[in-house]
Amino acid sequence: APYQVPIWAKETLLNPPESGRLHLGNFPTPLHQFEPDQLSRSMPMLSELNIDVYVKRDDMSGGPEMGGNKIRKLEFLLADALHNNNKKYDSVVTIGGEQS
Repeated sequence: APYQVPIWAKETLLNPPESGRLHLGNFPTPLHQFEPDQLSRSMPMLSELNIDVYVKRDDMSGGPEMGGNKIRKLEFLLADALHNNNKKYDSVVTIGGEQS
């Protein structure tokens, strides 16, 4: 039997975005600035050079079960599959690192 799109996903799956990206994650994710005392302990050379260090928290993009670059990657892969539906995709396979 052909795939039946769930009601909750019908709008997105049947009308793919023109932007080339589905919005699946919780974006934008926050930036975390290391405090000077954190830098002096973990990266003393940066602290001595008076360099500010920021970390983009993409681990907070998808909740505890799936965050980070996996969500961002799927946003583009799924949008492409939906946009090129004339090829009749019926599956999407993506692979990540074991600890990813």
